[in-house]
Amino acid sequence: MEVLRNQNERCIAYILIIYDSTVMVKNFLILFTIVLCAGSAYGQDPFFQEGSQATEKRARALTENYQPELVMTGTQTRLFERKVSEFLIRADKIKQTELPVKEKMQLLQELSIQENGEMANILSRPQVKRYVKVKPRIQPIAMVVDSVKSGKQ
Repeated sequence: MEVLRNQNERCIAYILIIYDSTVMVKNFLILFTIVLCAGSAYGQDPFFQEGSQATEKRARALTENYQPELVMTGTQTRLFERKVSEFLIRADKIKQTELPVKEKMQLLQELSIQENGEMANILSRPQVKRYVKVKPRIQPIAMVVDSVKSGKQ
C-alpha cells in the first residue's frame, strides 16, 4: 500500500513539474508575442512616424480628390486619409535619400503597390478596382520622380 502511495506521489510530483514548466513556456511565449506585436505596431503606426502639417494637408487634398471617384463612407474616408498620410511620409523619406533617381523610382513603385494592397483593407472590392484605375491620374508616380529631379521636396 505504501509503495502505491509513493508511486502516486511521484506521479503527482512529475505532473506538477511538467505543468509548471508548461506554464512557464506558455507565459514566455505570450510575453514574447506581446513584445513582438507591440514593436511592429509601433513601427507601422503613422502616429509614431514623423509627419508634418504639410503632409496632412496633402493627404487631405488627395482624399478629397479620390472621394468623388470612390464615394467613401465617413469611416472609410478617415481611414483612407490616415493611410494616404502614412504612405506620403514613406514616399518623402524615399525622396530624401541619396539614391539615384532610377532606384528611387523603383522604390516608389513598390511603395505604390504596397499602398494599393493596404487600401484593400479599407475599401470594398469595387472601390479598390476604381482606386487602382484612377490612382495614376490622381497620384502619378512619375510626377513624384520629376519633383525629385527638380529638387522639390
